[in-house]
Amino acid sequence: MENNKNYNELPDINDENEKEYWIEYKKTLSPQIKEALIVKYKYLLEVAANELKSNIGKGRLVRLDYDDLVCLGYLGLLEAIDKYPHDKDVKFKSYAFVRIQRAIYDIENIYYELKNNISNDLKIDEIKDGIFSIALKEIPTKERIVLILYYCQNITLKEVSIIMNMSKSELSKFCKKSINDLRKKYKIFYRRNLEYKKKYKKIVKALKKLPNKYRAILELYYIDNLSLKEISEKMELSKSEVSTLHKKAIIDLKNILNNNKKHIK
Repeated sequence: MENNKNYNELPDINDENEKEYWIEYKKTLSPQIKEALIVKYKYLLEVAANELKSNIGKGRLVRLDYDDLVCLGYLGLLEAIDKYPHDKDVKFKSYAFVRIQRAIYDIENIYYELKNNISNDLKIDEIKDGIFSIALKEIPTKERIVLILYYCQNITLKEVSIIMNMSKSELSKFCKKSINDLRKKYKIFYRRNLEYKKKYKKIVKALKKLPNKYRAILELYYIDNLSLKEISEKMELSKSEVSTLHKKAIIDLKNILNNNKKHIK
């Protein structure tokens, strides 16, 4: 086995010589060998993404796309290479596949780790987890991939540049752009969140001024998501009575809110 020290020339790792390369990698942590292992096994990222793509838009994978799954899987592959017990009777393919899938499903922890690692670069005084995750999901996928790879693993820009097929200088500029885009998105959603909280407080305050029956109908309809028919059964009123009370409650609530606005002005 040749120990190729030229970073641009990767060793040709195959099934016959792989065991020797694992021994060498664990001794030297050679970046050439690591990159060659990534090249050999990165097909697993698409295999894992294909198995999970039917779950895109559901549960933890809500608002993710196929490229996101591949991106998150990279973290699992890199972790698998670093932690693989090469001297045990465990095939790397099986070992890595489990970690790739776990990395994809561990998205909230990844976002939390990213938030902590990126906070200083964002230059924002107060960063909230939920808003950060929303903002991160709103920037382009490629930018999200770069930020997660660079900030969530102890890998260099050079290694990320190889994974992303970008030069180191291109990646450096792209990383700064990604940070700026994330900062802008975060500020937008942070302001929206503050506006939402203000509106929510006004509505809650206005609801307290409504008659109990009006407030009960609005809460059952808009908070508990009951239908007018279900509300009529629960409150022992006819459906037409509930419908009439619902309309009056909305009108009264709007009047209270409008009067508050005029008062604020």
